[in-house]
Amino acid sequence: MRWFLLVLLLTVSGLLAVGCGGDEPEAAGPEPSTPESIAPVVDQAAPVAAEEPTSLAVGDAPIAVAPLPTPQEQLYTIQAADTLWAIAARFGTTANALVTLNALADPGLIVAGEDLIIRQQPIVLVPAAPRPSDLEPVELLRVVDGDTIEVLRADRTEETVRYIGIETPERGEPEAARGTLRNAQLLGEGDLFLQADMTERDPFGLLLRHVWVRQRDGSFLLVNGALTALGLASVTTSPPQVAYLALLMEAQDLAQGAKLGVWSQAE
Repeated sequence: MRWFLLVLLLTVSGLLAVGCGGDEPEAAGPEPSTPESIAPVVDQAAPVAAEEPTSLAVGDAPIAVAPLPTPQEQLYTIQAADTLWAIAARFGTTANALVTLNALADPGLIVAGEDLIIRQQPIVLVPAAPRPSDLEPVELLRVVDGDTIEVLRADRTEETVRYIGIETPERGEPEAARGTLRNAQLLGEGDLFLQADMTERDPFGLLLRHVWVRQRDGSFLLVNGALTALGLASVTTSPPQVAYLALLMEAQDLAQGAKLGVWSQAE
């Protein structure tokens, strides 16, 4: 009887132990991650993308300079001792090309004093780019004539500006009206800038400047030079204002050779 009670007691104790063990919580494992709980991983070694550059002011930007509008054809006045072959050699072309271009019936019969059309590769004249810091932005108020304008400076003062190195016909003279109109057209291309030289003002108190216009394509055109290359201005030497003198002289030579503008009626 004792053995029976002992076995029964052990059996009941084992069943109770098994039941209590089933109620213990399982070991906690890692919670499943969700997209919201994943922090972004930053690669510290990866380069940081640069921000888009903002538009630069003219004071920070390189200057792209536009070439002057030089002619592709010139008119050469035949001299007494000229031959067609000598003229062709002088201008880097051929006698046959001159015959065709000028519709000459006989290449041996050229008359002194007559004009001969000379076609050649266009000569490219590009001014030296000014330093951005040398350009003063101004607002155009009025075009006085071919070489004089009125402007408003940043400090709100008004100035009359005389173009350095050139002179255009006075009112009433041949080509004067066309020079004024062409000057206004060039200045209307875009923003206007002034560049000083060695002398600040002329004897009449006018501001002496090289005049630049920023065209629609972003390039800068020297208006003094463009008017000269178009034959609408002649060069005036006024040392020490010689920053672009050599360029202006070349432009004038081409305009004279093509008999453009003021040179069309010149002897």
